[in-house]
Parts: sequence; C-alpha cells; structure tokens
Amino acid sequence: MITILVHLVLWILYSGFEGIREGYYFNCFPKPAKPDIHVLFTLQRLTVILVMCATSPLIFLAMALMFPFFHDGFYYATRHKLNVVVYQKGFWSDPSSTSTAFLNFKLKDRILMLVGSLVVIALYFSLFI
Repeated sequence: MITILVHLVLWILYSGFEGIREGYYFNCFPKPAKPDIHVLFTLQRLTVILVMCATSPLIFLAMALMFPFFHDGFYYATRHKLNVVVYQKGFWSDPSSTSTAFLNFKLKDRILMLVGSLVVIALYFSLFI
C-alpha cells in the first residue's frame, strides 16, 4: 500500500513539474517545433507511467486520469505567471483555441477526471488492500 501511495505522490509531482516545464518551453517557443514536440512529451510520459505502474493496472488508470488536472493546471498557471495576458484564470483556466496538443480538456473535464481517478483509487484500496 505504501508503494502505491508513494507512486501516486510521485506521479502528482511529476505531472505538476511537466506542466511547469512545458509552460516555460511554450513561452519561449510559442510555435510548435517540427516534428510536433507533443509526440516526444507523450512518449516520455508513457515511459514514466509504465515504469511507475508495474504495481497495478487500476493504479495506472487512476494516474492517467489525474494527469491532466495537475499538468494542465500547472501549465496554465506557469504561462499566466510568465505572461499575464494568457490564461487569465491561471491553474483554473481552459485551453486556448490555438492549442496544438493532442488532447485538450476543459476545467470541468479535468475535475471530473480527477474525481474519477480518486474513485478508482478508493475502489482499489477497498477491494485489494
């Protein structure tokens, strides 16, 4: 159980740091690189999550569901900090209409996904621990 909790905390930290890193990256390079840098970011995240989730497929699902809440929130907050004109609501912003990301989730969708991940975690602990 401790291992899974440590993985979840590390994943939340990783998600936030990825958002901050990308906030700085896209502030410096607002036009996406060719080939699209999102492919590299996605491959990196998949590698990290697969290594961390050797413990349970359910935790893998929970981690995947919670990623956008923390990543996107910290991305929007970082971009707003660097340029107060963009993402006026900071962490609680919605994606811009010019985003080139594979997946864009509005705030309400990110919150629903986070709640879904917490339900998966609660079910996991109630059924298997």
